[in-house]
Amino acid sequence: MSREGHRRGVRAGDRAPDAPCRDASGATVRLFDIFRGPHFTLVGFGQSGRSSLDVVRDAWPGPLRTCLIAEAGTLTDADGHAADGYGVTGEAMVLVRPDGHLALTVEAHDPVTVLNYLEALKTLPPGR
Repeated sequence: MSREGHRRGVRAGDRAPDAPCRDASGATVRLFDIFRGPHFTLVGFGQSGRSSLDVVRDAWPGPLRTCLIAEAGTLTDADGHAADGYGVTGEAMVLVRPDGHLALTVEAHDPVTVLNYLEALKTLPPGR
């Protein structure tokens, strides 16, 4: 898979970095607050990730929260802390596990890889 939009940094299994972002009202929202709960969180970086977030959210029946970090997104990353923390240099999606660790990072237009990852979880034995 191409690594366009990514640079070296966090990898699958690493603790997902926290970062301050801003919501539509301008209030500070920490990524850890978005991750909190018994759900996966799919974070899109860049406006083109919106449709991919929607595809995954609509196709995955399990607990999933989506968050778009973009100018007209759920959150904005005005100071670049979120992008820097995740090593994102372009448009990408980051899937964070319910335990707060990184599951995977893919290009913003690749919802299939995210759905394949989530579907593969169904084949794991209970308790894994």
